[in-house]
Amino acid sequence: MSEQEKTTTEPIATITASAKQTTSQTWKLYAGAAAIVLIILAGVVALKVSQGRLDVPVVANMLSVFQSQSTVAVVNDVKIKQATLDVSVKQIEQSVGIQGIDVTDPDVQANIRTQAVTMLVNTELLRQAATERGIEVTDEDVASRITTLEDEVGGADVLATRMDELGIEEATLRSDIKNELLIQALLDQKFTESDITISEEDIEEVYENASLTSEALPPLEDVREQIRAQLQAEKEQQIIDEYLETLKNEATVKIMI
Repeated sequence: MSEQEKTTTEPIATITASAKQTTSQTWKLYAGAAAIVLIILAGVVALKVSQGRLDVPVVANMLSVFQSQSTVAVVNDVKIKQATLDVSVKQIEQSVGIQGIDVTDPDVQANIRTQAVTMLVNTELLRQAATERGIEVTDEDVASRITTLEDEVGGADVLATRMDELGIEEATLRSDIKNELLIQALLDQKFTESDITISEEDIEEVYENASLTSEALPPLEDVREQIRAQLQAEKEQQIIDEYLETLKNEATVKIMI
């Protein structure tokens, strides 16, 4: 990176940080419906069966299957299975690992597991809310999303290979994508209903606060839209948090682990 690039990007980072942003936790981290999609996009091969594991006793394999079907949470009588939790844990482990955090640390593992359960509970709450609102996702919508996913990973063959490596069946992928689209449509409605507005005063306040800690800020005009997008994301996140809290208060949620 050149000195000029450093001068430009570092102040921008300062500005976005000053907005007290929470966009590292997008709705997907709260929902979790796209966990399988995210793993495929990242190219994580987490469920490969090594040569040596072919000799595992049949009883052990049967126990593994039984455990994968055990219930870890219930949301309004809808059961969340261990197998689904395992996928979410792997997604979070990948995200955390990229940041250089030791995912083998017991405390980190416990936190990841807790976050994964929360993700899945929130997913189900939002999915049910979308259904109650009459939101529908067609087979064509799902097919279009799969086409986009294929393009993002490098083609249909690459997608099929990664699904095979992860042990993901097409029906499971389609179900996850349907939930992803349902929840996104629901949240889009909530954002519209909330009528989010970002004023010029809001933008200038963020810029002025950033100027207190940085001497080399780019002109406001150069970063105005970045600040606007940041504030938009922050307000959307607040709406999601409050909406999920309402859904939880109205729901019956049981955690079994």
